[in-house]
Amino acid sequence: MSFKIPFSLQELMDFQEQESKKHSIAIARCYPMKNRDQDIMPYDATRVMLSTVKDDYINASWINDLAPSCPKFITTQTPLPVTTTDFWAMVYEQGTEVVVMITSEYETGKKYPIYWPTEKGKAMEHGQIILNLQSVKYKGLWTERIVYMLHTETKQGRTIVHLLYKHWPVSGFPDDVSHIVKFINETHTFYKQQRSLMKPVIVHCGNGIGRSGTFLLIYTGMQEILHGNGVIDIPILTKRMLSKRKNCIQNPEQLRFAYEALLYFAEDFLKRSEFFVLC
Repeated sequence: MSFKIPFSLQELMDFQEQESKKHSIAIARCYPMKNRDQDIMPYDATRVMLSTVKDDYINASWINDLAPSCPKFITTQTPLPVTTTDFWAMVYEQGTEVVVMITSEYETGKKYPIYWPTEKGKAMEHGQIILNLQSVKYKGLWTERIVYMLHTETKQGRTIVHLLYKHWPVSGFPDDVSHIVKFINETHTFYKQQRSLMKPVIVHCGNGIGRSGTFLLIYTGMQEILHGNGVIDIPILTKRMLSKRKNCIQNPEQLRFAYEALLYFAEDFLKRSEFFVLC
């Protein structure tokens, strides 16, 4: 399936340039060792601030208010060795129960470190956070891990669902749009099981842009369709995202993939709706 994107990508790039000039990244510039890429830093206005570790900085951005039907999101980079403690502090502080990692087979454990526990009975400790693996399910294109997180000072603990989608290469896309649609459905199912739907879903790829942004576009569009709000205005949604984190969408291919995934989902949704009406 291939078609022309029905709006100007240049318009979006011009919008991003305007947003970049409006927003400061002064705080992020103070922590070069905590940024994977010195060109990808959170805006001061939308950055996530930490409260339980020494420095309040982490390369992570709030992506809220995309649509009434959607969760709050935080997009971030894959943790560096020096920021893994910060990452888990953020998960704890924000009350997050679902973490989504989008990567490829090559990147996992090679380009990026394994920041979660891999064996039952072998706890992983990061600062005041102790992590224990409870279960692992391999579901073909993704891996579902259930991790128990305990804060050693407050003695508060909770279960974290870590979903690793490992077939989205940095310069490409999943082989079939149906794969990412199924993965997003799985993600949303776990989100709906959270104790509080006001807590954010944390999403990251390598740098917390591109793949993460495309994931959020598709996720938001799917929820709008499910809630009877029709097909979302992708240019408006993309601008909303670009105003919160620079380069959330990097190229026309990512926009095209989002359109194709939503078209697939909408057609499948209509078929299933017609089936239930006929029944």
